[in-house]
Amino acid sequence: MMVSKQSAKSSGQLCDVSQTQITHYPQHKNFSTKHKPKPRPIRRERLTLILILILILILKLAAVWLKKKIEKKMVRSLEPLVVGRVIGDVLDMFTPAADLSVSYGSKQVANGCEIKPSAASDAPTLLIHSPLSNHLYTLVMVDPDAPSPSEPTFREWLHWIVVDIPEGSDAYKGKEVVQYMGPQPPTGIHRYVLAAFKQNT
Repeated sequence: MMVSKQSAKSSGQLCDVSQTQITHYPQHKNFSTKHKPKPRPIRRERLTLILILILILILKLAAVWLKKKIEKKMVRSLEPLVVGRVIGDVLDMFTPAADLSVSYGSKQVANGCEIKPSAASDAPTLLIHSPLSNHLYTLVMVDPDAPSPSEPTFREWLHWIVVDIPEGSDAYKGKEVVQYMGPQPPTGIHRYVLAAFKQNT
């Protein structure tokens, strides 16, 4: 309800009840003093952002799982090095930080395998792969059994050094410091150790 009065100044008289106008407004059925705004719908941009964050989380979890799987595989590859006493005679026990793939021609070699000197006369094809990293590596090849396994007085005989090998690349992408010299064991079966070391800088 609204009450309005005529101006008393215009007539010069005092206002009384007879001069009062009363106006009635019909009540609205849905009228409420506590009006609540409708919730805004989620914008497309916000939904896209949420989906991107979920995707990033899934990728991070997958990367962690893949890293653990590769590390577990690399730890298992140390067993032949322990049995062959490479760990102990040449290297200390270590946790692999990269996977070293070595091939002489079409023959893929692994820790503890045997290969004829004639098949290793040329430098092997190498690939260093480390999960979720981007580093440079130094490759060293030595013979801990020179000149003979029973009397290794020339341990460790150096056969090859390559530095600045990019992760994921072949050894030829690095700088050869010592030229490759193939295995030429005078007597007996020799162990030839290829080791890749991650560079600090």
